[in-house]
Amino acid sequence: MKNKSDHELQLRFDSPVVTWLQKESHPLTLRQIDTVPQFKGLWESEKESLRNSNLELFCPLKSHNKLVGILGLSKKRSGRLYTQEDIELVMSVASQSGIVVENARLYDQAMTWAITDGLTKLYNHRYLHERLDEEIARGTRFGAAFSLIMIDIDFFKTYNDTYGHLAGDEVLASVSRCIQNSIRTIDMPFRYGGEEFAVILPETMLEGAYVVAERIREKIEQKIHSGRTSVTASLGIASWPTDGVTKEQILASADKALYAAKETGRNRTCAPSDVKKQGLVTVGAESETQRIAISMIFALAATVDAKDHYTYGHSRKVSQYAVAMAEAMNLPKEKISVIRNAGLLHDIGKIGIPDSILNKEGMLDEQEWRQIKAHPELGVEILRYVAELSNSLPIILNHHEHYDGNGYPSGLSGEQIPLEARLLSVADAYDAMTSLRPYHNQRSPQDAINELKRCAGTNFDPELVEIFCKIVQPLVLKGEGEK
Repeated sequence: MKNKSDHELQLRFDSPVVTWLQKESHPLTLRQIDTVPQFKGLWESEKESLRNSNLELFCPLKSHNKLVGILGLSKKRSGRLYTQEDIELVMSVASQSGIVVENARLYDQAMTWAITDGLTKLYNHRYLHERLDEEIARGTRFGAAFSLIMIDIDFFKTYNDTYGHLAGDEVLASVSRCIQNSIRTIDMPFRYGGEEFAVILPETMLEGAYVVAERIREKIEQKIHSGRTSVTASLGIASWPTDGVTKEQILASADKALYAAKETGRNRTCAPSDVKKQGLVTVGAESETQRIAISMIFALAATVDAKDHYTYGHSRKVSQYAVAMAEAMNLPKEKISVIRNAGLLHDIGKIGIPDSILNKEGMLDEQEWRQIKAHPELGVEILRYVAELSNSLPIILNHHEHYDGNGYPSGLSGEQIPLEARLLSVADAYDAMTSLRPYHNQRSPQDAINELKRCAGTNFDPELVEIFCKIVQPLVLKGEGEK
């Protein structure tokens, strides 16, 4: 029967009509709704809506005695009431329809489960490959570009080993929520595997993908604080067809960009152009020894940050500052790589210092200071058997030497201190002053710059202080202007 009314009928799950149809196995008429006491609880607006629907009969669609739908029939065109034969015929159809509706629901649920990751509720690895094929086919047909973001949680294995797999699962679920809250409804998020995620951005060029990737990265860094540490992620982006025509090529381009983000300090977004700019070699072309050494570097850096929770991210930031200075000085790429590693590992010797000293509030006594001052030498002892780190050892050993000879552990002065160690000393001091520490007040960036200038020639190499201030000062001024 055709319903001539344009009125849309909607029933809530807790509506008395739905409750009645769930319990009964025969139709409900509009006349019963007006007369049966059970329906007195209906809101007047609901009654009005039912009357305006032009429906006369409501038949339950059931499967295994569970209500899965409602079949509504309008009034007969003849104006007559439905006979018992009519009702029996309709209920016979409704009985079969209930099974069909339930089977369709179960099929849809099974299809959803087949493409969904159980933990994060994002699409899974298999469905990513299907969607990439579909996006490439659509782009080929209509000329629409799309972009791909690859996301990897930094130091996740170390986090899992430290806090356990349940805590790791909580982080994975939190990261998935950050991703979902950072993208459009047409974008598709996936759990690619382990701690790695992906997002397909339809009709999005590389510049737009970078904006979305940075939004995801910042949300992860700001929102997820689990245990004693914050959580960060590295991201790689690529765009079809610029960075690859086939599915394999676009995945490889995004993966190389992700590797570049990890190699240049992590907690950042890189594009395929950054791979060429940095002159990085892809993971597949590295020797096994190199891969093991790189993994060791980042695992050790993560261990230091996890131990000294007041200074989470300190090693990473010092490494970034030091690399920025080295690049400003046009140092060779090989030397910059050594400085990057030394920055990440300069405090590795703190592994041997008790937490009670590292996190002590107030001044340290003489014996405690001796243990603190021993950390450069202890760091060298820890790393001395890793051949790939040999060039970083002099930097780690001497990064607390002072330009006037009053530093430690050897009391070197001036150019007796390796250039890279003098450079790292400036970066280390700036981040220490601008970070929250248990034993001193956190300084503003401008105060820290003023202190570096005041100590130029005593604690620090004056030329390197000048270079560092030229790099940082514009960022400080920009930050103050945005307040």
